[in-house]
Amino acid sequence: MKLTSLLAFLLFATICSANTIHVSDAFSLVEANKKAKPGDIIILKNGEWKNVSALLTCRGTALQPIRFKAETPGKLLLTGNSSLSIGGEYIIVDGWSFVKGFSGNKPVISFRSSQKDLAKNCRVTNSSIADYNNPKRGDENYWIAFYGSENRLDHCSFLNKQNFGVLIAVMLEETGSRENHHSIDSNYFGLRPALGSNGGEIIRVGVSGTSMYNSFTNIHHNLFENCDGEVEIISLKSGGNFIRDNIFKTCQGSVVLRHGNNNTVEHNIFDGANKPGTGGVRVINEGQWVVNNLFVNCTGSNFRAPLAVMSGVPNSPVNRYMPVRDAVIANNSFVNCSRLSFGEGHDTERSQLPKNVFVANNLFLQPRENNFMNLEKGADSIFFFANYIDKLNGSSPVTGISTQPYITTHEAATKKLSSNIEQETKQRLKYGWPKFAGSDLYKTYGKSMEQALRRSTGSKTKPVWETVPGGYKLLSCKDFAELKQAISSGNSTIRLTGTTYHFTEALLLKGNHIITTADNTAQLFTSTALPALFIAAAGSQTTFKKVDLVLANIAAENFILSDTASSSANYKISIEDCYFSGVAGKQNLPVFFNASKGSYAPSLIVINNSFNDLSAALFVLDKENDDKGWYNAENIIMENNKFINIKGPILSVYRGGNDESTMGPLISFKGNRIMNTSNETKPLVYFSGVQQSISSNNLFINSNKAGTTIKYADRLRADHLMENNSSYFSGTAEKNQFVKDINNISQ
Repeated sequence: MKLTSLLAFLLFATICSANTIHVSDAFSLVEANKKAKPGDIIILKNGEWKNVSALLTCRGTALQPIRFKAETPGKLLLTGNSSLSIGGEYIIVDGWSFVKGFSGNKPVISFRSSQKDLAKNCRVTNSSIADYNNPKRGDENYWIAFYGSENRLDHCSFLNKQNFGVLIAVMLEETGSRENHHSIDSNYFGLRPALGSNGGEIIRVGVSGTSMYNSFTNIHHNLFENCDGEVEIISLKSGGNFIRDNIFKTCQGSVVLRHGNNNTVEHNIFDGANKPGTGGVRVINEGQWVVNNLFVNCTGSNFRAPLAVMSGVPNSPVNRYMPVRDAVIANNSFVNCSRLSFGEGHDTERSQLPKNVFVANNLFLQPRENNFMNLEKGADSIFFFANYIDKLNGSSPVTGISTQPYITTHEAATKKLSSNIEQETKQRLKYGWPKFAGSDLYKTYGKSMEQALRRSTGSKTKPVWETVPGGYKLLSCKDFAELKQAISSGNSTIRLTGTTYHFTEALLLKGNHIITTADNTAQLFTSTALPALFIAAAGSQTTFKKVDLVLANIAAENFILSDTASSSANYKISIEDCYFSGVAGKQNLPVFFNASKGSYAPSLIVINNSFNDLSAALFVLDKENDDKGWYNAENIIMENNKFINIKGPILSVYRGGNDESTMGPLISFKGNRIMNTSNETKPLVYFSGVQQSISSNNLFINSNKAGTTIKYADRLRADHLMENNSSYFSGTAEKNQFVKDINNISQ
């Protein structure tokens, strides 16, 4: 009793000796870190802290951590070229917000201060990173880099990472960072737009070179929303990790067990909300368990299927596809989902089929397709037991999937598992086996669950997913000087009310603009020698709507040129209900729309327009010729347009390389009329490396007679539909094996 009393007294005395220290700038923060003792609280003053490289190396204890806390969470703003490195022990960072800045080639937050000083038992909580992107899109960095052991990231918010690099990377290169038991929990991950390249994951645990080590990272109780960076939302490249109790809402990707063995995906919700490309779980390597998850309204296919069990490479190196072995897919519910795939990606390289895959007690409810499952031919050791489907036209492709309603417990199905199943269940499943078939989440799934998770995740003081759009000013412009002034004034609807606009400089489109005319009268555009009439700046959104423009005596190289700085900020262009024409004998521009190398647009929309008498390449998106898998636009919608008397290509899109991680480019080329148009020996429409396209109800008349109307060029599997197109006195379509040719006419 005396010893206990003495320990209590010493602990009380130590707590009483702790200090609360207020700091107001980077220098005082450095001094506070040097002098900090266990139990101290360092309070950072509200306001903007610009160009701060915070380095925390102090050491607290389990009972008395050292806290670096914002005076008011959400009002401590780290801007400019700011970053945070944590290299001590038992440090808590609370309430910091990184906004509208960048950190160069280093992480925004790193759990180490040097290669030797790795963080241990440290925590970042109630903080946020938003719009914190390097100026150039291709300059790669992480927002969070985990090193050391038993560190935690919780109740934080992350929004709008647009430059290259995964958002969170768990690093295993150092011995002290393996078997780390990190926790990434209770966070909000919102809006990672499609990157147009590999490297757009939200979380990556390990890399291929260290994938045979265990990480034991626990990713749980997070909300992922509109995380569309690439095909992998979470990429596990290590072993022994847990992904549990998360919601993935409207994310165009999957949880991918890419490298490493014995990972567990348990008790998660994948809610696609019928958004295109929404996936679930992709399985590679050995000993992976996918148990008690709910998949609802997921529409993805192939790699993004609600469940994709991959074929592997025989004797695969670690950076390719190790064959699937000894997987457990049990007690999941798939509701109104697209087809599952077993043996996905099977080709001449990935020729080894999955082996000893146990598929039991799953529910398939209201499948979107009659053929609800793709089972690669020759797959003879994927075992189906006690699964149930509620709707099936025809017979099931395998035994072990019944159309007779029944309720089963897991015992009957688990007889085929290894003899140590009970011990492995205790180690891997937090909730054990559901009592009945399917996921027990199905009973409680609904809006209330999502709202509850919203309330419990993300920064408590600054929910960065709540944004308020700005208003538009209405401005009229009778000449070039007024147009220049209007475009420089921020968000606006600009009416062209004059007759002639002579461009003496390129106009930089910043912010959001709608450019239209007052009464549908034609305006004449002329120019001196310029790179472009309009340059779409990074982060801008511009719509040309109901304009009637005559392009004559133009010495500019482009009508619209995208951002030339390779910025990490995206831009959008829409052209709707417009009329563009040239004048015989008058000079018009070489290129109408030109996507610069390194630029990226989530969408390019061109609908209900007429292009007449132009000697120009109209839409050129082919500068990403380094074959790295990059491309210039995600969604290209070109519908119900007329192209008459054009000398040049209509649309050229290029995506090179062999990367399979992206969904785009996606192209809709429908209902267009192409008449008396030629492009010498090149095709009028060129799709190279486009992942998915629909070309339907187009009419070609007297165009590229001796050449090609549409050409498809692909190195990887693609999905192209050509349907109900008509071609008269025109060239031919050059198709490949990925084109579905339906009801097309050529005369």
